[in-house]
Amino acid sequence: MGTFSLRTKVLVLILFVTTGVLSVVGYGNYAAAKRAIMEALVDKAGTKVQNAAGSLASWIEARRAEVEVMSRTDQVRFGSSAERLAYFRGEIGRSASPFRTIGFADRTGRAELSDGSVIEIGDEPSFPAAIRGKAIVTDPFVGRYGGGSIVVIQIPVYGRDNAIIGLVDAAIPAERVFREQLNVRVGRTDRAFVYNDGAAVIEAPPAAGALRPSSPLSSPELPFAPVARDMLRNPYGTARLSGGSAGGSMLFYAAVEGTSWHLALNVPLREIEAPLAAIKWRSILSIAAAEAILTILFFLFSYRAIGRIKRILAVTEAAAAGRFDVNDVRDAGGDELSQLSKSVNQMKQRLNGMFSQMDAMINQNQFAFIVLDSQYRVTYFSKAAERMLGYAAEEVLYKATGLAFVAPEDIVREAERLSGRYGRPVPPDITVFELLRKDQFAYEREWNYVRKDGTRFPVAHSSNGMRDREGRFVGVVGIARDITGQKQAENARNRQLKVMGAAKDLIATFDEAGKLLYMNEAGRAMLGMRPYGMSVDEVPKRTVQELLDGIEDAREAGYREKEALLRTLQGVFFPVSKILVVHRDDDTGETFYSCIARDITEAKRVQSELEQAKRDAESANVAKSQFLAQISHEIRTPLAGIIGLTGLMQKTGLTPLQRDYLRKTRDSSQALLAIINDILDFSKVEAGRIELNEKPFDPYELVQKLAETLSVFVGGKERFQFVAETPPGLPERVVGDWLRIEQALLNLCVNAIKFTERGYVRLRLALPEGMAADEGRVRIAFSVEDTGIGMTEEQLGRLFEPFVQADAETNRKYGGTGLGLVIVKRLVELMGGDVRVRSELGRGSAFSFALDLAVAEPPRAGRFDIRGDAEGSVWVVEDHPLMSGLLCAVIEDGGLTPIPLGSWKTARERLARSGIGVRPSALLLDFEMPDMYAEETWHAMREAAQEAGVPTVALTTAFGREELLKLPQEQRPDDILVKPVTRVGAHRALQTLFDRPARDAEAGAREAAAAAEAPESPAGTILLAEDNDVNRIVAVEQLRAGAYRVDVARSGTEVLRMLTEKRYDLILMDIHMPDMDGDEAARIIRLDSKYDRMPIIALTANIMREDHDRYMQLGMNDVLTKPIDPAELTAAIGKWLRPGKEPGNEAAKAGPKEREAANAAYVPSPAAVDAWLDRGVPGMRLGEALRRVGGKRAILTHMLTLFVREYRGFGERLAAALAAGDYAGARRMAHTLKGVAGNLSADGLFEAALRLETRLKEAGDGTPDGALAEAAAEADETLRGLLSELAGVMPDFDSES
Repeated sequence: MGTFSLRTKVLVLILFVTTGVLSVVGYGNYAAAKRAIMEALVDKAGTKVQNAAGSLASWIEARRAEVEVMSRTDQVRFGSSAERLAYFRGEIGRSASPFRTIGFADRTGRAELSDGSVIEIGDEPSFPAAIRGKAIVTDPFVGRYGGGSIVVIQIPVYGRDNAIIGLVDAAIPAERVFREQLNVRVGRTDRAFVYNDGAAVIEAPPAAGALRPSSPLSSPELPFAPVARDMLRNPYGTARLSGGSAGGSMLFYAAVEGTSWHLALNVPLREIEAPLAAIKWRSILSIAAAEAILTILFFLFSYRAIGRIKRILAVTEAAAAGRFDVNDVRDAGGDELSQLSKSVNQMKQRLNGMFSQMDAMINQNQFAFIVLDSQYRVTYFSKAAERMLGYAAEEVLYKATGLAFVAPEDIVREAERLSGRYGRPVPPDITVFELLRKDQFAYEREWNYVRKDGTRFPVAHSSNGMRDREGRFVGVVGIARDITGQKQAENARNRQLKVMGAAKDLIATFDEAGKLLYMNEAGRAMLGMRPYGMSVDEVPKRTVQELLDGIEDAREAGYREKEALLRTLQGVFFPVSKILVVHRDDDTGETFYSCIARDITEAKRVQSELEQAKRDAESANVAKSQFLAQISHEIRTPLAGIIGLTGLMQKTGLTPLQRDYLRKTRDSSQALLAIINDILDFSKVEAGRIELNEKPFDPYELVQKLAETLSVFVGGKERFQFVAETPPGLPERVVGDWLRIEQALLNLCVNAIKFTERGYVRLRLALPEGMAADEGRVRIAFSVEDTGIGMTEEQLGRLFEPFVQADAETNRKYGGTGLGLVIVKRLVELMGGDVRVRSELGRGSAFSFALDLAVAEPPRAGRFDIRGDAEGSVWVVEDHPLMSGLLCAVIEDGGLTPIPLGSWKTARERLARSGIGVRPSALLLDFEMPDMYAEETWHAMREAAQEAGVPTVALTTAFGREELLKLPQEQRPDDILVKPVTRVGAHRALQTLFDRPARDAEAGAREAAAAAEAPESPAGTILLAEDNDVNRIVAVEQLRAGAYRVDVARSGTEVLRMLTEKRYDLILMDIHMPDMDGDEAARIIRLDSKYDRMPIIALTANIMREDHDRYMQLGMNDVLTKPIDPAELTAAIGKWLRPGKEPGNEAAKAGPKEREAANAAYVPSPAAVDAWLDRGVPGMRLGEALRRVGGKRAILTHMLTLFVREYRGFGERLAAALAAGDYAGARRMAHTLKGVAGNLSADGLFEAALRLETRLKEAGDGTPDGALAEAAAEADETLRGLLSELAGVMPDFDSES
């Protein structure tokens, strides 16, 4: 190269560099395009195959479903052979029917086909699995008809007893199955085929060479052996196959769901890569053209410039040699070279001065200057280098080389690169610098430098070699700049560009005038533009306007989000969600805009499907709610009878054993009712049907009511306390759904009590520190803490799963449904809270949640004052620290002085020693303390208290209260406080105790006045509407116990009639009654203004809140849910009943019919006339029936009398209902008869009524068939036989009554 001119060298260098760069760029572009196109073509082909497989699966599934529908028809299941063949021929004759034949095969394999032929299919491989109950789709096979192959679908057929009696055999020509699916093509010579799970080809196109049906995939004639396992194992995939004249191929395969088939497509690679050839040749020609143009331009512009450069070079060489006395360069061209000449002249003149200033300049900037000698040892180390690298100059001068500052891994990497370039090993030492200098005497690159402390950082390194006057290499000047910040910025910019390039949304930018500046590839594809070769200027103006729609709003708000319709270049509209954002450049102040648009076509489709699904779900939810209401009524109605009758029987004379059995029966019924309530509540929670009923309530009263409910749970455990803590500053009333709060707390408390044998359970309400309760809203924290068995971390993870408890042992030991905590969590979340739990195995658990509630009334000062300003003390005899602390706090908040004592003995001795001035105002005594042994301990304390004149308050459980009340009046405490103790309960007990003298005097006067004015008549007249005999007996007995007069109606129609004949003070209205339901009767009553103030209380087994709301909207005043608790019934009647004061029509005297209706509820039978019960009645198990009513013969005799009277004409009424087409009424009659028969233990009648009800459900509203008529006749005959038997054994039986 030394003999060539500078121009030639530069030209060669330029051509070499540009050719290399353009080649690399061209090859990179070609490789990227090839990879992108290949990926797109492969993805497209794979999608085609998957779609074809899915289409084939859907087609096969549709045919299988058709055959399954045929197998479930009555003609196939129960019809004769002729009926089946006629049905199959009808199916074959349908338009576009794909089936060649359809037949029925019995269990032996004998098949009668729709074409009239009979074949044996028992030896076919698919028959055994199909006859065992599996739906079969066979591989194509030849053999039944000759000629083409067929695919057979075999579905089992179930008979009347659901046993398999045979199967439906439907044959489809294989050509019909695969005709459309194997048309999937990518190239001209590719072939689609089908193989099965056995790795055998079962369908292939003709003229496919070695690819033939029955050929194994692993055949050496086929190229699929290397990927055969993947083809069988993966549901879909792609594989590249080698071999063949085409240089290999691409295989696409996908499983056909619901079958053992797989669809595959084999495409030669040459056909996939065909579009790439044109791109490769365009790249090569473009590079060649660019190089030719560059050569011509260089020769044109370099000739004169080279001469001028030579003159400048002569002067610079002299200056470089230190000679500044040479002549100046003369050049008057006026261009850059002329200016360079002038600069060289000035350089020569000022060079000496510059050398004197160089050192100061080097050390006063951010560049590190490092000078190395020819051996690359450091000879100069600037101040900036010291700061940058952490070394002092004296540490490195003439000691270190350049390798001390460059990261070793960079040196190794560069050595490897140079080794590859030079074809020989290059050691990672100074040799690397020498070879780099050999390539370029002066170069710039990036290195990673290493500081003295070992930290690394990137630098822009400029290396300039130095020569002496003889041209020998004498050293290097290295200049380094820390580019950490620049690298970080570049990385961030590169990541941002990659994100924008990889984004699937349209991203575009616009200038302030609305001109489109940039659009990413996804946006171009979305608008139907070519990904390459189209400028943003080619985007139609309408599209730009659509993208900028809303820009005025964006200028005001900074951004604008909206949905819009965009149009592709092909004119197709599609919906997008777009956002326009306004940006301002901080440096220039210029405004520009960005737009991001997302194609929401699929989202719109999904939204439409979701809306339809929501409508379907709402319909299903309505059906579910109706089912829950019905099942609630059906279950709770007999439960109401059981609980009510056991309550009545407990009031009769019973032996201790009978009383214990009755208590257990009632407890079991209540437990069953609680389980039903939990399940129904969970169903409502899951369906999102629970609605909050927020109203003002007193939080203290909520805790008091909860404590009263829990009082029955806290007894019977040794060394156990339940503590209910409430702060004194709670609002008087807050707004919320108190029933749901109580339900959540009750569940948590009952769980805590159940799992805590010893220790305590603490219910606590608290206010956050510094939060006042009179600021409009208050946040109340609820917590339930226990010292029970605790839980592990694994158990905590499953805690809120439905129907799941901690473990099987816990479930066996403690029982429960596993729904309580799930309901609590959902209820608390519905009210805006969050349940938190912490637990430690063996130490106990704590549950808590907080609710934000509106304040209806702020805290009332002095609410819990007990004696005003009077001084006094209360001795608290309690050994449990938590309970003692609670009682002391309540007493102190009430204005009294609490004195805690730890034992009865201490209290009694101290009381005996105390003088008049130090005696307490009251004694609060825990009756479950260790030193409270029995009645003698209490009698001793009572005597000491009476001698000292101190009243006593007993603190005990509900069971303890019952024992205390058995004592004579004079031996009882002055008051009894039942655990759990609350602030309200303790305050009321103490206030009542201190106010008793004055109150007793006032009460005596009131009682005397009330006795003088008390009417002799009963408490009021009530009309009871109830059609169920058992429930009617229970209700009448409960009402008579309250001294009410009772008339009974059995339907809504009777209620309306009796209201016109007599005046009533209140109506108890059952909802579900024959003839006219209670809600319809209530609606009619409220239409008459004279009954506006008539109280109507609904009685229902339905617990659905929405139904209760509907009853109230119809005009009912209250709702009681069956089974009805006597206390709740009394409270509801007391709330609404105003005897003799309700406006209405003038009352008529009660006639014999009314008296008969009331007395018919229950008329005791003389003991002498029920001896026939011992003899028994054929068709009835009287012993079991008698046990069902608690052994009360009179009740059973009365029930049988009512049964005979009411069901004598049942057959005629049923026949009339069927003749009139009233199947709903007939089904209700059968349902009622079944329930009555079950209560009377008439098993034969029960079974007959059950069969009749089942037939009526199957018949629906259609024409009755022979089976229905047969069931009706059977039920009537069984009923008549039982009535006849009763008429023969019951004494004084009046056949006309």
